[in-house]
Amino acid sequence: MADQHAALRRFTTLFPGGFAAVMATGIISIDARELGWGWIGWVLLAVNVGAWLLLWAAGVGRAVFGGRALVRDLARHDTGPGFLTLAAGTAVLGGQLVAFQAASWSAAPLFALAILAWWITLYGFLTGVTKGRIKPSLERGLSGQWLLLVVATQALASLGADLLKEGAASPVLAFVCYAWVLLGAVYYLLLSTIVLYRFAFVAMPPEDVTGSWWINAGAAAVTVLAGGKLMSSGLSIGPFPLRDLLSPVIVAFWADATFWIPLLLLLFAWKHLIRRRMFRSVLAQWSVVFPLGMYCAATLELESAYGLGFLRPLARVVFWVALVTWCVIAGSALRATVRPGWPARQAPR
Repeated sequence: MADQHAALRRFTTLFPGGFAAVMATGIISIDARELGWGWIGWVLLAVNVGAWLLLWAAGVGRAVFGGRALVRDLARHDTGPGFLTLAAGTAVLGGQLVAFQAASWSAAPLFALAILAWWITLYGFLTGVTKGRIKPSLERGLSGQWLLLVVATQALASLGADLLKEGAASPVLAFVCYAWVLLGAVYYLLLSTIVLYRFAFVAMPPEDVTGSWWINAGAAAVTVLAGGKLMSSGLSIGPFPLRDLLSPVIVAFWADATFWIPLLLLLFAWKHLIRRRMFRSVLAQWSVVFPLGMYCAATLELESAYGLGFLRPLARVVFWVALVTWCVIAGSALRATVRPGWPARQAPR
């Protein structure tokens, strides 16, 4: 009986942002294929399919045995945004299967599932935090996780663009994906303004410099990837080619993603090398891996869109940094799974 109660407690405390591991693994796998290391990509594809199935099973278990706690977490400022990794991770896996032409027939069902997850988690989270009577201060309630609103939306647009290039030349789908890219861009402009305000005008102790802030760069980079894919589809919205509509957007967002990386490196150097703070959560560090992999993918997409060959060496360097970081975090996460009490919930503030 005690073992059964312990198992139920594990389900009710599952970390809601676990699908960040699927997002990170999927995008690094795609990067590896694009850069010519296909065998690495295939290995990561196999790992990712297994991880996605395992996380979905765990999520269903949590919904069954800890539904009330799940609803409470969805309506919280610190944990609610993490649920959006469900939609983003599913969309990234779909894009990964298309890229490798492995069971690419499953991309459309995954696309539908990602849209459903996006609707439920996005509106469930925003409704929950809006109607709550007691709300946290800005420094307690806001984290980089909020940029997952952008990431999940652009991940849908990216997978939709993949389906367009695979032959689903639907003007409706093209318009919806274009709208998603612009919606994600609007989310980004709103949230990044609040994030910069939080950085510059609210106290920022070392403990608040966490892995989730790397999503600032990842959210801008995934906008580049989604927009670039739509540009390369060759489709138009009415008389306007998508290439002309999106060209300024992807350059601006690539520049913005590039802006964040040196700043975040400086902040983390200050935290870990000068202030001597240790990592708080292994699970939270997947928020570092995904933006690095996505920045590599965005750089490759920009190179392809404009023929900027000088960007490829930069993409290669970022890829290897992302892959090494993935190996370190994956190894740490694997060790954490065998510890008693795993997987306890700890949101990456």
